[in-house]
Amino acid sequence: MHRPYNEHGYVVRVSEPALIQLCLSGLEAYAVTHQRRGQKTRLETYGLLWGHETELPDGRTFYSVEMASVDTSAVMAPGSVIPSVEALELKRDVMTSFWPHLDFLGDFHTHPHKQYNSVVPEQLYWFSDDDRADLEGRPEHWRRHGYRVGLVLTIAGLGRAS
Repeated sequence: MHRPYNEHGYVVRVSEPALIQLCLSGLEAYAVTHQRRGQKTRLETYGLLWGHETELPDGRTFYSVEMASVDTSAVMAPGSVIPSVEALELKRDVMTSFWPHLDFLGDFHTHPHKQYNSVVPEQLYWFSDDDRADLEGRPEHWRRHGYRVGLVLTIAGLGRAS
């Protein structure tokens, strides 16, 4: 399911429930102790994005992210997260059966940093080289699943509140 590049552009809308799920799962992996993970806090987390795609009157492609699901089987670490292929397969089967109006759109993961003021500005908004290498290294896998949207949520401490 390869989609050609849209020269008119793209719009991604993240619903409030999906945004809440992204924020809550990212903050939990950042701030709550994970004793079975080797490091207690500031872990990357990973999940899948569900919604729909349509074309806008001006020709842009519109992706509406309606839901985000966290992959509890992903191997989380401070500088990486490794998703489970089986989780994607299982969730696609379930979603297709029970919620066919929601398509798999792509995935999200977090980039945790200790302090906001220590983050290089482009690290706040862009996929890392490793993120790109993962997508480019398995193009047939992602095409088969219809990957269209990838989101990164950067989380960093702001320092002490006064």
